[in-house]
Amino acid sequence: MAIFTYEANLNVSPAEGKRGQPVQVDVSFSNVQGKIERVYLTVPGYGIMQNLSRKTDEKYTMTMPVPWEASPGQYTIQISAVNPEQERGPMIRRTYTVR
Repeated sequence: MAIFTYEANLNVSPAEGKRGQPVQVDVSFSNVQGKIERVYLTVPGYGIMQNLSRKTDEKYTMTMPVPWEASPGQYTIQISAVNPEQERGPMIRRTYTVR
């Protein structure tokens, strides 16, 4: 059984935001070992899980607003890809600041 792995570059823009402000998330994958079926974003502990849209086989994107309920502070954004066998690859984490 092959290992599903990749390298990823995660870009979140703007780097910090306010409640209600749109946030653009772009992920570019490289050195993919296997096939990416879908990519999703989670914010642990806050019930947020969103699928990203495929731009190309190795680029995925989404735009979503900072939730109005979000208190100012730092939040962890996690990105994972899943292959056709529903195996999850390495998780990418980024801290996002809500002002």
